[in-house]
Amino acid sequence: MGIADEATRDALAKEDEAIMGRKRFTEDEENGGAIRQGVRSRVCVCPASTPYDSLAQVLDAALLQASSGKGAERHANNQPFENQPIMQITRLLDGHPVGALAYQAIKKIIEAGRLYTLHGPAAAVKETMGAINYAAAMAIRLREMGEAKK
Repeated sequence: MGIADEATRDALAKEDEAIMGRKRFTEDEENGGAIRQGVRSRVCVCPASTPYDSLAQVLDAALLQASSGKGAERHANNQPFENQPIMQITRLLDGHPVGALAYQAIKKIIEAGRLYTLHGPAAAVKETMGAINYAAAMAIRLREMGEAKK
């Protein structure tokens, strides 16, 4: 499906950029100068008819969140992605029997310190309650696992 006029193309480009940080594009193909419509994403350039456009949209949204949204705001500390808590905590928990719960508790404890600085003690205490709940779930699951071995 081609885009009929420049006004429509511009409106779609603004909508895409607002939603996903993506830019619609047209490009001349080397063979014959035909115009092809597609979507330029932060992660890839996908022709408009690709069955992977929905995947590119999700990957773009995830990249946008990590680089400028909640992920960057809460966890990045101006570090490359591989040095951020999401990766550091994961490495520390390799082989942990209830690593998913431990990860969440640790993440919330770290976040409580940041929230204390930015929003005060009430926000930090609220986040700490979440950490306590994850730690309690860990204790419950570890007991279940121990009982299953009997």
